[in-house]
Amino acid sequence: DNKVDFGLHLDAYGKGVSLNPLKLKVADNVANGRHIKMKFVATCDESNTIYEGLFTMVVDNMRKISGMITENMTLTADHEWLVTGNVAVPEGVTLTIEPGTTIRFAENCNLTCFGTLVANGLPGKMITFTKNDGGGYWGYINASNEISYCIIEFSSYGYRLNYSNRKLPPLRNCILRFNSGTYTLDYGIQSLYYCNMFDCYSSTAYAGGGRIKTIQYTNLINNSSGNNTEYAIKWQLLNSDNYINNGQYTIGAFSETPLVIHNDNPSYLGSSRLDIVRNSCLYDITTSNETFASVDLSNMLTRPVPEAHGIVWKVCVNGKDAQDEYEDLAPLGVGKHKFEVYFNRPMNKAVAPQISFGVRDPYTQQVVNEEGEGSGWNAEGTIYTAYKTITGKTKSDGINRIYVYGAEDDEYFEIPYEKTRFNVMVNAAGSMATGFAGEAQMGRVKLTWDNSENNFDDAMGFNVYRYQLDADNNEINNTRINQEIVDIETTDYTDYDVTPGETYYYMYKVLSTDLQEFDASNVVAVTPLTSELGDANGSGDVDVSDVITTVNYAAGMDPKPFIFEAADMNTDLSIDILDVIGIIQKILNPSAAPAMASVEATATYTVEDGILYVESPVALAGVQVLVNMDEQRDMTVAESLDGFEHTSAWLSDNDCLFLAFNMNGKTLPAGKNALLKIGNVDISTIRLSDVQGHNVQAMAGNTTGIDAMGSKVQQQGGVFNLKGQKVAAKATDLQKLPKGVYIINGEKVVK
Repeated sequence: DNKVDFGLHLDAYGKGVSLNPLKLKVADNVANGRHIKMKFVATCDESNTIYEGLFTMVVDNMRKISGMITENMTLTADHEWLVTGNVAVPEGVTLTIEPGTTIRFAENCNLTCFGTLVANGLPGKMITFTKNDGGGYWGYINASNEISYCIIEFSSYGYRLNYSNRKLPPLRNCILRFNSGTYTLDYGIQSLYYCNMFDCYSSTAYAGGGRIKTIQYTNLINNSSGNNTEYAIKWQLLNSDNYINNGQYTIGAFSETPLVIHNDNPSYLGSSRLDIVRNSCLYDITTSNETFASVDLSNMLTRPVPEAHGIVWKVCVNGKDAQDEYEDLAPLGVGKHKFEVYFNRPMNKAVAPQISFGVRDPYTQQVVNEEGEGSGWNAEGTIYTAYKTITGKTKSDGINRIYVYGAEDDEYFEIPYEKTRFNVMVNAAGSMATGFAGEAQMGRVKLTWDNSENNFDDAMGFNVYRYQLDADNNEINNTRINQEIVDIETTDYTDYDVTPGETYYYMYKVLSTDLQEFDASNVVAVTPLTSELGDANGSGDVDVSDVITTVNYAAGMDPKPFIFEAADMNTDLSIDILDVIGIIQKILNPSAAPAMASVEATATYTVEDGILYVESPVALAGVQVLVNMDEQRDMTVAESLDGFEHTSAWLSDNDCLFLAFNMNGKTLPAGKNALLKIGNVDISTIRLSDVQGHNVQAMAGNTTGIDAMGSKVQQQGGVFNLKGQKVAAKATDLQKLPKGVYIINGEKVVK
């Protein structure tokens, strides 16, 4: 049947199982672990949208096993193995389990080995001991051999030994998770080396009678136990481990007489703050009146042990640790926010962690996966950066828990999921009307907002504030940066008084007509860009790609990335042929100073018999011409520009832009030179550059050009100067022009 019915409505993030699921039959002889990739095409009632996607079925091909194994036997990885009854291995018999093998146990079933158990997996091919699908907890493994690279999960005891006359076995590079029993760590485990133990529950305690001997370079995370603190993990037992969020009073220090307990090989306890550590896990005289022991935390580690497998160390939001610096972390309002996840060791950079936050379990309501400056892994693979843009529609106001999962280290150990320690306060509703955001630009910061709900009757304008943080995260240099009140109709402000590479924090306040300031907006953090002058595409080098990028921008295209301030070689707030030549000169002469926007010479241009001529007292290295002409008319390049690179682009229905330049130093000699065969058309503007990128001012001769304002200027789109010359194709380009007086749609505009 090609239609399925869930029988209920599913909300966002909702899950459900259909009442009549699609069924697919797999051949009996398909190898275990085979991945069958399939494509689906789906539609939904009341929707015309067609959904397409891929999914993969992974085949579990099982063989059953139970009872006494009387001969040497190997459990291979090409099948899964289902233990349907207790399995026993007598002395003299060896049971070998291949790397990558999965063994599933029926409920309460055990594996007892008095012979030899060989269970040594490999990184990326771990042996898994788990419950059967849909079944309850299984029992335990009872053996004396060390096992390595194994996963033990959903067991009621785990790896244990009930017999006091047998050797206690160690576990090395193993994962114990989702296990539940009377003593999760005790009955028979001699030691743990480089293991992960997380999300396990013990009804009594972790180390019941103290029979476990050593725990070293191991992650113990999100475990919980009963109330028998006398049998909890001892501070002395932890040996350079990472012990995080295992429940209150789970590090036991019990003594009926005053005693100070010290550990020469201390562990990381989930925080660098003693107050957090003591209140989260410690049972001693500082937290209980039932013991006279005191745990000495003077040498407690403040960052995780790197020898242990990969875990989350900390999560910084907008530069603040969301646990240890939570009190100093400003609420997240409307805008883009930076999330940095720190790990205790280099991770597998081919696998990205999944980051989210939410107000309730499972804390996945808001996904953090946007790109931004420095997003992705750092070079060492120890920090992963992602961004989240909060809008007024983000329904997560209040305290949000951060959830990180899915990353893995270089031995393919997936991190224990982290959703207990890190929190942020979200205040989107309070800034819904403002939409305050900061954009990092080269040498400046552009602030924007939506003031549609700020423009109330007695609102007069805005004051914009900026501050920085010192080494101790104290606010410094807190100042109002606008000299005059920002008009209430304004929706942006640019801060030029910044140093590239330094981080600034911005907020603004609405000012009423009685000069009262209202509550501050949300705070945005911005670090101005530091691209080198001439590096128009932000690649880190000034090369021919920057020339092409700048030419494309000048020709009205929208190249990305493009850094306006880096391309503006002569700092005249416009991008034209002068900047193109300036970048070329920097490529050819890296040590030469860039040319300024001053006029070095004056040339004249004329249109004679349909040919555009320029007469210049100096050699020209670049030409830019904006021609007002019909799209059907041809424009031919004159022979004098042979050897020049040139391009043209239509900026509008009647504005054609032409640029010519040369990467090898070729120039138009001083004197009169033909440029273009254009016929009887109007020249809007001409920009000329000498070989250093200086401006050669082009003046219209007697035979051409618009020399006065008239009806033609008023009837055409674009921006004109007071000479009637068209200086920009669109009114929105005014922001790129120097200060002065312009004509836009027949109206005088003063910038």
